[in-house]
Amino acid sequence: MNSSEEKRLIRMGLKVSYYRKLANISAAYLAEQAGVSISTIWKLEGPTNPKAISIRTLWRISDVLDVHISKLLEDDD
Repeated sequence: MNSSEEKRLIRMGLKVSYYRKLANISAAYLAEQAGVSISTIWKLEGPTNPKAISIRTLWRISDVLDVHISKLLEDDD
């Protein structure tokens, strides 16, 4: 993974964290509702070690957050 991809993944993870906190839900709740492990959410939201996830998982997360998936993928660069 190159640095550009890492930066994009970090931004996506930070957006997931932002919308999760905006919705006032815990990482554990998001994980449970999206059908993923809590460690997946932690790794996704953590800005130091970006984690790639499948589009299917991102769809599930966006559904739980009630945010269109495009909001999580927007590249603000």
